[in-house]
Amino acid sequence: MEDHGVFSGTKRNILIGLFVLMAVYLTAVVIREIFDGPSVSFEGNIFYPWAIAIPQFGLVFFVACQVGWSGVLSSLKLSKLINVWPLVIIPMVVTLNLGFAAAYASIVLSINVDFLMPPEIPKSILGSKSFTIVNLVVIGIFVPFAEELFFRGFFMISIARHIGLYKSLLLTSILFACLHGHVGLLIPILFSSITVSMVFIYFRSLWAPITVHSIQNILVSIVAASA
Repeated sequence: MEDHGVFSGTKRNILIGLFVLMAVYLTAVVIREIFDGPSVSFEGNIFYPWAIAIPQFGLVFFVACQVGWSGVLSSLKLSKLINVWPLVIIPMVVTLNLGFAAAYASIVLSINVDFLMPPEIPKSILGSKSFTIVNLVVIGIFVPFAEELFFRGFFMISIARHIGLYKSLLLTSILFACLHGHVGLLIPILFSSITVSMVFIYFRSLWAPITVHSIQNILVSIVAASA
């Protein structure tokens, strides 16, 4: 486990981390409810989605408080990706995850079980004008970094010290999927989280799952905005 992270993994830290996680996601829900609705002078909602992501700074600060900023940088381990394999494996995993999500949606649509259908991503997901860049940075860089740092870097590794790596992988993935807040996302996000976790285990670098997460977010957002 020492090769995968720099976190102490104490039960106290895990409980505090779960409290921080719940606070962050509840705050995001509140912000979404407050700013739900389009602005009169703007095509789309100027507070979506970048404002909803602001609470995730709490996840980054929590991890930094545990191990320091040097520990955060150490967990990224970019040097482990300096070879040809990331150029092969990362695109394959992205394709697998997006293909699985598309297949899942097709199956749900064919059996006509509406409540299991993933929600439609709004066309205004990236906003317009200068907010397009802001939202792309948030969706494609900040959110993957914050979520992977907490879920894979801190939570999965800390739990693994108590129950084993692969049980921790499954538990972390279930939690990650549930926090997306829609039953239609549960299976696709669970599948994606498992594969992303396996990428992290294989490369022993947080940059690998961050990259997969980032590419998936950007592709899905661009497709939705262009639909």
